[in-house]
Amino acid sequence: MSGTSTIKKSMYNVAYKGVNILYPLITSAYISRILMAKGVGDVAFAINIVSYFIIAASLGIPNYAIKAIAGIRDDMNKRNRVFSELASIVSVSSVAATMLYFMAVTNVSSIKSDNILINIILGFALISNAVNYDWLFEAMEDYRYIAVRTTVIKLISLLFLILFVKKTDDIIIYIAIYSFTLTASNICNGIASRKYVRFSLKNLNVKQHIKAVFILFAASCATDVYTLLDSTMLGIMCPSEYLGYYSNSTKIVRAVYGMIIAATTIYFPRLSNLYATGKKQEYDSCLKRCYNISMLLAIPTAVGMIMTAGWFIPIIFGSDFKAAAFTTQLLSVLVIVFSIATVFGHISLIIYGKEKNILIATIAGAVINFTLNYILIPVCAQNGAAIASLIGELAVTVILVVSSLRSVYVNLLNKDILKVIFAAMLMLGFLSAVKLLADSGNIITLIIAVAGGIAVYAAAILTVKNSEAMLLINIIRRRIKRQ
Repeated sequence: MSGTSTIKKSMYNVAYKGVNILYPLITSAYISRILMAKGVGDVAFAINIVSYFIIAASLGIPNYAIKAIAGIRDDMNKRNRVFSELASIVSVSSVAATMLYFMAVTNVSSIKSDNILINIILGFALISNAVNYDWLFEAMEDYRYIAVRTTVIKLISLLFLILFVKKTDDIIIYIAIYSFTLTASNICNGIASRKYVRFSLKNLNVKQHIKAVFILFAASCATDVYTLLDSTMLGIMCPSEYLGYYSNSTKIVRAVYGMIIAATTIYFPRLSNLYATGKKQEYDSCLKRCYNISMLLAIPTAVGMIMTAGWFIPIIFGSDFKAAAFTTQLLSVLVIVFSIATVFGHISLIIYGKEKNILIATIAGAVINFTLNYILIPVCAQNGAAIASLIGELAVTVILVVSSLRSVYVNLLNKDILKVIFAAMLMLGFLSAVKLLADSGNIITLIIAVAGGIAVYAAAILTVKNSEAMLLINIIRRRIKRQ
């Protein structure tokens, strides 16, 4: 029974992540043709600014709260008290962040929108963070609620988008729909939370959480601000359309990266258990498998994106975004970089309790990113931001890998990785031939390139007998035989 329950929870969690990956891509593909590059840039910049204040309002509580509540979730009285303490903190921080946000967007000329209504509408999403209790439902492992709520609200938002956003002047309507998506989710959380807790202001001890919350806030803030930095600087230093190009390129890369990470983070619980039980050899072997699988997926994906970006970017976002193709090619390398950083940083170092190393790496990356953005954006616009982001992330990943390999041994260029590189090079040759033969990119050419590239890579990886690929084939064969 418990096994069935675990499978169901995993399925709901995968569905939740899948919706969060696909929704931005679908909406961006639609909205890019309506608002064009300048409108997308204006929207991206306004959302980027409010995101800083949402980070501040959250205070790192989500990461802390999941652990704090999960540990006492079977005790109703303790659960109510801890929830009330954390909810009180996030409510105060959300009100304070909202006040600071409106002061900033009405007084700081470099960040306030030409239409103040945009900032006001986004302010509703910010203040609703006071009842953003996703952490409660994750602690209670109620992934079904999270998945259903997310899917329903985003489907409604998508319907509103198609019905009401028809022309360039509908930017306010689009912002309202975006704000509705966040606000409605948070309000639903506030209502649904009564299934598990009751809020009370009696006998609260808020101080006990402050130190831990602010330590996690520092790490979370460094990471989140770092990911927003390039877009913010690009929006301040260049016309809006350049941020529009960059915004859509990053959405593609993050979606692809998110799918690869979803396939590798399933090893996290297993690795945690092996480490906790002192099974060092098995831990090293499992981490190597996690790394090999991430590269099995990431390397060919990055190669494929680099080779076909000039075709799929105009097809997905429209001809107004052709300039985003080269930006996407630059950022595609991050699919590999992010995958390595996740395995050796956000999995390995967290298991070893070395969150400080992650914070140091993130701060170093932010400094490098800021410096290079300042130098490159005036010269290369969105491509300068992409180069700065790539170099910054490479620096972060090097620090994470070096820190991790002090505690665990994994050969980064083991036999299976070399086989992946070989197969990816054959795929590169096929895609190069397609590009030479095709006069221009269209949907048919793209389908042939993608399908053929996958077929060449799969055939090559099976021919050279990559361990992880052969394991997957054997699992599929066993399941077919059972049926």
